[in-house]
Amino acid sequence: MEPSPSLLSFEVKITLRLEEFALILCVPCHGVCVFTSEWAISSLPNSVDSNPDIYPPPHEDPLLIHDALFYPRPPSKTNKVKGVDIIPNPLQMDISELKTNVKKWEIILSENAISLTGNKDHPNACLCYMLYCLTIGRQFNLAYYIANRMISVTKSADMTLPYGMLLTRLVEHVRVTH
Repeated sequence: MEPSPSLLSFEVKITLRLEEFALILCVPCHGVCVFTSEWAISSLPNSVDSNPDIYPPPHEDPLLIHDALFYPRPPSKTNKVKGVDIIPNPLQMDISELKTNVKKWEIILSENAISLTGNKDHPNACLCYMLYCLTIGRQFNLAYYIANRMISVTKSADMTLPYGMLLTRLVEHVRVTH
């Protein structure tokens, strides 16, 4: 019996500016910079980057974002979780409560741009902010979001790395230039 061949191990470290990253991936790199893994819109004010002069944060009140995207929730609405009635967080919304004019955008973004895993019944805070930017015509820095999402996923043992097609572009760029 022949010994099995050794696996080759490569460690390549590349550093890209966000603009270069966006150019390689062919995604927008201008506009408001938002990333949080939280679900409630109320987490957006806490998602400010450590360099707000370089990466402009959102300044809107979460209630303003909520009102632009969702129909009003009846005050008596409760959810059953394991047989217990729970009053939901007013700023963590259900997809079914999205206004009609943003439902199509939610499907397009959640399926193609943000690569969410987990609960599909509730939009996360970043998705809500992307939808809000679409409704008011504000630019959203997709490269910033994608880069931070990739970083957050690599810190978790139970999540898969998203953006396979974009990673292929990035690996091809590294292969050609290094």
